[in-house]
Amino acid sequence: MANSINHLDEESTMTLNLNQESKIKFRVLFYKMYSMLSTGGSLIITDCDRKNFFNDLSLKSPFMPTIEWNKHQSPTCWVNIAKEVGFKKQSIKWSSPNSLGRIGQFLLGNRLIAYFLFSHFRIELKK
Repeated sequence: MANSINHLDEESTMTLNLNQESKIKFRVLFYKMYSMLSTGGSLIITDCDRKNFFNDLSLKSPFMPTIEWNKHQSPTCWVNIAKEVGFKKQSIKWSSPNSLGRIGQFLLGNRLIAYFLFSHFRIELKK
């Protein structure tokens, strides 16, 4: 799921932490994904976190200028819902600029630096 989890139901995503009905809608979606996988299968989710330095300052991010941060949730939120339907978390990784290769991932591929850059994550879940 490339940059799509936060957009399957944007209205529900925005109220996910406040509204039980929104959470139920995403449990149903995750259960459908879970039931489609074979045992041992993986679900890979990439998208942007809700938190970003520029957005927190009410500025447009020079790295991600089109992101509507209010329509996003944290990777932890998605992992928690996925676990409720049976998925097991394998990893959460943070993206770094691709042009920097392995050294870039080593130096910049963490939540703190991601907050100041892309706020982009990759979750791997297993059935």
